[in-house]
Amino acid sequence: MFYDGAKCKNGAGAGVVLVSLGGDAMRYAIQIDFTNPTPTNNIAEYEGLLTGLRIAISLGIQRLLVKGDSEVVAQQTSKGYRATNQNMASYLQAYRRLESKFDGLEVQYIPQKYNADVVSLASRAASRQHLKGDILVKVLEKPSIPI
Repeated sequence: MFYDGAKCKNGAGAGVVLVSLGGDAMRYAIQIDFTNPTPTNNIAEYEGLLTGLRIAISLGIQRLLVKGDSEVVAQQTSKGYRATNQNMASYLQAYRRLESKFDGLEVQYIPQKYNADVVSLASRAASRQHLKGDILVKVLEKPSIPI
């Protein structure tokens, strides 16, 4: 699975691409439509990750390799960085709850140039651009963390 989050003047969004071992891909654009907490780029990254994990769980996926270009999220989920901000700590707790539903889950950092398809999805979702018919659109009206 690949994920990304984006924040722009028009809003925030995220992108998720689930790729099967056979190479088939499902693309999701996630429009973030909540204002509390105020979406930041890191919040958009976590919302993309968590939405992708929930989709994978609903599909019955048990083992998942996740790649994203947020070093903060990758390091926090792999216990390399501590989440000192309250919102980031809450998002990390939400990740831990979903992590327990997998037999194997690993989040890896990759440079943005290797994440271009998902970066484009996230940017288009954040700016509310028109999306092709093969891209599934999800709208988040509330955050994945308690407020």
